[in-house]
Amino acid sequence: MRGTPTLIAVHRDVETGRLTGVASAEAIRTLFRAAQSGEPVGRRTPAGERRLRAATGVMLVGLGILAGWQPILLGLGAAMLLWAVTTRPGH
Repeated sequence: MRGTPTLIAVHRDVETGRLTGVASAEAIRTLFRAAQSGEPVGRRTPAGERRLRAATGVMLVGLGILAGWQPILLGLGAAMLLWAVTTRPGH
């Protein structure tokens, strides 16, 4: 396998949903309905969960600095921060 199959629903040039990998027929129908209606679909991440990820990232980066610039801790912290800011916010 060279890549992961991805379906993206777009309504009037705005992404309304995305499916990655294997999906059920109902999930695909829901994605196409979203493309027709313009209603967004998919999991939204609650703000508290995003803040927790960001705080964890900051703590890991801080530990990495305090421990003498440990690349593993710095990398994990950076990954957590990136995960916190790139997830879709909840309503």
